[in-house]
Amino acid sequence: GKFRVGITRAVLSPSGEPVYGRDALKVLDDPAVEWEYLQAVEPELSPEHASRYDAICVFGAKVSAKTVSGANRRLRLIARFGVGYDTVDVPALTQQGILLTITPDGVRRPVASSVMALILSMAHRLTEKDKLTREGRWREKGDFLGFGLTGKTLGVIGVGNIGKEVFRLAKPWNMKHLGCDPYIQSSAVS
Repeated sequence: GKFRVGITRAVLSPSGEPVYGRDALKVLDDPAVEWEYLQAVEPELSPEHASRYDAICVFGAKVSAKTVSGANRRLRLIARFGVGYDTVDVPALTQQGILLTITPDGVRRPVASSVMALILSMAHRLTEKDKLTREGRWREKGDFLGFGLTGKTLGVIGVGNIGKEVFRLAKPWNMKHLGCDPYIQSSAVS
């Protein structure tokens, strides 16, 4: 039979479209692959899910030892949309010989961009300025001056994929970069 793939419904926006766009699913356009969205948004995948699919693309649902404990388990792959393993029982998957993948490239730029947007918003006091503008309090604009980032220090805790991308995106502001991460060498950040 065909390789069966289930995709958790949490990946769908309120309008019913995949949050990552339809292009992300083109990889499944293969005559040997049959795929569908799970019937409901599930907080945890069940042994029934593991018996129904060869692979499950997971966005948000928990994958536990119970998920992979069924006697008629078909599941061979859990593909996480995102990074981290906090919702996946990695030892249980390893014990059952189930592969686990994550998508670090899918979140690296969006999360780093969000970090930079927040830094710029705070540095330029955009929330306060927006409120002044909406309330017509023009005379107070001088009370809410922001500050430039050039020459300031940007500290990042965890200099993995996202932390390095934050530093890369911050380069044009000529800030001093200070990273804390026990798992990398200082030369890896430069």
